Amino acid sequence: MADFIVSYMNSHDTLVVPGEKCRRGLLVVGTFRSDEVKESDDLMERINYIKQSGKANVTMLTVGELTKIDVTKLLSAKLCLPWRHTQELAGLVHGKTGRGNPFFV
Repeated sequence: MADFIVSYMNSHDTLVVPGEKCRRGLLVVGTFRSDEVKESDDLMERINYIKQSGKANVTMLTVGELTKIDVTKLLSAKLCLPWRHTQELAGLVHGKTGRGNPFFV
């Protein structure tokens, strides 16, 4: 996402935000590691510009690591199996995905 914004939005003037006449919506979803992006980086400046323009709603969610129990619940729900049958698999998935990285589980 950061590469997209930096590559395609070289200045604030090129930013197009839907106006009041727009009846259809646009959903943009992006991910970045908060420990790798500073408040002064281009990405955060663009996000803040969109927020301040008032023409678009910006919602930022922080997603943390999933616990082994979280992974067990996800697998149990997806595989339609009781927890006791997915705990071992969940331990493996949890370990292989960098302690339950939700983008890889």
